[in-house]
Amino acid sequence: MPSGRRSGRLKGPRAVYVDDPFKAAGISDDEDSIRMESSDKGKKKRTPTEDSASDNEFVAGSGEEADEGIEEEEPEDELEEDIGSEANASDFDEMEIDGIENTPRQGRSTSYQHDASSRKRRADGTVVPSAEETHIRGIIEPRDHLSKITYYTLTFGSDDRDLMPAVHFRMRWNKGIDAVFPSRFTLEEREKKPEYLYGPTFGVHPDDVMKESTRGWDWYYDRDIGERFRKRQRIETIEESIAFQKYLPQPNTRKHGILLGRHDNQQLFELGYHESLDFGKAWEEPASKTDGSGTGTKRIREGWMLNIGHKAHCMAWAPNQNGLTQYLAIAAPITEDQKNQYKSEDSEPISSFQPSEPFPSALQIWEFKGKPSETPTMTLDMDSKPRLRQVLLKIESPAFEARPPSTVCTCVTWLSPSDLAVGCGNGFVAIWNIEPSASSEPLPYFYRPLHATYVLDITSAYPVHPQLVITISMDGETRMWSVLDPTSEMASTGRMRGASPFISYSPICQSVVAGDENEFARVIPIRRFFTTTTIARLSSTISAMAQCSNHHPCALFGSAAGEVVGTNPFRRVVYNKEQIWQQIWFTHEWIPTSKTDTMGTSRFHDGYRAENQKLAKYKLFETNPVNGMGTSTIFEENTHVTALGWNPNRPCAAWASAALGCGLVRVEDLAI
Repeated sequence: MPSGRRSGRLKGPRAVYVDDPFKAAGISDDEDSIRMESSDKGKKKRTPTEDSASDNEFVAGSGEEADEGIEEEEPEDELEEDIGSEANASDFDEMEIDGIENTPRQGRSTSYQHDASSRKRRADGTVVPSAEETHIRGIIEPRDHLSKITYYTLTFGSDDRDLMPAVHFRMRWNKGIDAVFPSRFTLEEREKKPEYLYGPTFGVHPDDVMKESTRGWDWYYDRDIGERFRKRQRIETIEESIAFQKYLPQPNTRKHGILLGRHDNQQLFELGYHESLDFGKAWEEPASKTDGSGTGTKRIREGWMLNIGHKAHCMAWAPNQNGLTQYLAIAAPITEDQKNQYKSEDSEPISSFQPSEPFPSALQIWEFKGKPSETPTMTLDMDSKPRLRQVLLKIESPAFEARPPSTVCTCVTWLSPSDLAVGCGNGFVAIWNIEPSASSEPLPYFYRPLHATYVLDITSAYPVHPQLVITISMDGETRMWSVLDPTSEMASTGRMRGASPFISYSPICQSVVAGDENEFARVIPIRRFFTTTTIARLSSTISAMAQCSNHHPCALFGSAAGEVVGTNPFRRVVYNKEQIWQQIWFTHEWIPTSKTDTMGTSRFHDGYRAENQKLAKYKLFETNPVNGMGTSTIFEENTHVTALGWNPNRPCAAWASAALGCGLVRVEDLAI
């Protein structure tokens, strides 16, 4: 006879230590040969006074016992429990599973019995819930052995607007040549499958895309509303000498030493303040080694290096620029010596939870030229040097200005041509409409607490899911919620112990690309937001990430060690067992020098090959062989990568920019 169910509560101050886990669970050796009895003989009623475990505890029987007495498709609750979904609480309250028994509990205010044979089922075999039950939809674990159709449905959705873009981009970006960086062949590939209606528009109907790009901006070009909006922004023109002395960083020394070229034959260059360098000169080779002509030289790398004098906090390319001229905006604050001139004696220490003292600053806009080409893509024009085209100086009043109450704005993203979502230091998210209104101070039409503390980054699942917003907070929580109903429509993934303040939505992957703890990068499909997949590993903490592009799925990550790594997460999203390939764009190292006329020396290493990372075989810390303690590496502050960016325009979609802590900015065409 099977032993009775044992209580999970301890009776008295006694401690019992056992080595047999089955014996601890109340299962003896004589239960191995027990067979399922009939339901009439196997049921056992419980009395109200019988000692039992707590309501949150239950013991599940083995798979063999469940298969004998229950239909094959019945254990739906067990499936939902395995994948992390919340099973129906009433099922666990009303049903007791103890080895081979499956009996309804008594002594409850509401008691009803679920009979497997009497429950209605749909055509696909799933159980139709009763009116008294409340269910949360569970999703099958995608790591199981599933067919491609089932896997695609779970990852992208069952609608044509979800599946067609996935198939469309799978045919383009799942090639081996695009494993890490976008290839010029794929970027120039024309649309060959016109039947994929929703493919090029990421699941949005082309008519809706055209309507938004035209009628969505009618308010801005309106004679009344748009005119009032543009008149609000007033910029005062000042002299160039005043701008350079007051609003731009003024380093004590204006020369920066740079080592470039092959690792066995690097050359030293000196780059002055606001000067540019064609670092392709360090990679020149005689033509005899490459094409056999024996005359002239050939470059194997081309790109520009800028010296902006101080580390850049943020950097972005100007969109909607399909011509030869491209613009890169860089925000670099003034130096600490310059800030001391504006600090007051009673100034409080700087805190991330309160506004800092206002200091003069400027937005630098640099101009780059592309080489004319008959193909859809352009390369950098190395005959035309980049120049500082404009500096936004003294702004009297912006076109739109608003602030949340009793907190600071920490991050921002666009939801539409007129809606702006802002994360705050108190865990709230505010959404404003920037169109002019009669109110003197614009109020947000959405202002709710989505996190318990500081919001680090925010992004929108635009364009196919513009109502979905993803946020990361300082406590390590990553959440996806709907603007329409953030209370009930909210999902979260695994909490990080150390939050990474980088997140971006990739419309090609239909997933969120973000940093992760322990020097990892991850991808989170919005259809399976409860799971994360590792896509890259760096040698140190991630310090920068490029916003995802609409023209290719490749991602860029920068680290505190000065390395920039590229990978294609779309290969892992389409097939979760695909090998992970990543490649280092370059590594940067900065050291101070004893020379008084230089800002230090930077050394770059290039020419890395793609590697297949074994992400599972990773140790958080290297072990010191002397004392066995875990160790980590501390790098110079000027070594780390501060900002990364992809060019959002299709002709220059492979142009990438990287800003470093020493004040250098590197721009290069990464198309293979």
